[in-house]
Amino acid sequence: MIKRHLLLAFLIILTSCKTTEKEKEDSIEDNTENVLFIEGKVSNPEGINGEINIMGYFVEPIIGGEIANNGTFKIELPQDFDAITRNSFNTYNSSPDAEYNLEFTSALDSFPNASELDFTGKKELIAYAGKFFRFEIISPEKTHYIFSSSSKNFVDYAVGKSDATPEKGYHYYYIYAKGPISIIGEQVSENLFEDNSNEIYSRIDSYQLDIQEGWNLIKYEVLSLKNSSTGKAAITETEVSTEDLTSTKMTWQIE
Repeated sequence: MIKRHLLLAFLIILTSCKTTEKEKEDSIEDNTENVLFIEGKVSNPEGINGEINIMGYFVEPIIGGEIANNGTFKIELPQDFDAITRNSFNTYNSSPDAEYNLEFTSALDSFPNASELDFTGKKELIAYAGKFFRFEIISPEKTHYIFSSSSKNFVDYAVGKSDATPEKGYHYYYIYAKGPISIIGEQVSENLFEDNSNEIYSRIDSYQLDIQEGWNLIKYEVLSLKNSSTGKAAITETEVSTEDLTSTKMTWQIE
């Protein structure tokens, strides 16, 4: 009888151990599912390497990956990015040195030209990964960035650099949405060239956005340009769309 009791106790302990191991495996799988992985390779003749910051300006960096000398990189974007962003904003806003009040951006503020289109979720909040469509590389020598764009000039113009010029092309960027957002349609507007010529051009901004709660990949593309009589170029047709998070083929660059 004593032997039977000992055998039963051993089986109970063994079963308990197996359950614990299974729980550990499930925990690992759950953690993996809670991260969006971005992997790629960029031409890196200078052998730039370092940790990759997934946060934006003014807040403390949060390391989400790294890039190696050969240009391969991996970035992890957590599914609780909204909470991480909120904590980072609160820390900055409570600092006596804060020059701004950081807040999430609403969908309407992110896509203001689409206000009159078929637009649902205008008040939903959005957080952007990285700094102005780019991920910062923290290295001992100087700050570098990686980004997915048709050219460096294209993304420079998108972030507002004064020496960049408009051109046809595209760039991708990642956003975290607090709720679903949908924008469908075309917005047509009449605009003046920025050259004091008083010439007018038409612009078409097309939106095909089906943004889900959580991470989304956005593509912004310039499809056509027009020059004024003085040679000043203006964007006349754009398209903004959501792209598949895992199957979209992206070309990366470094600066």
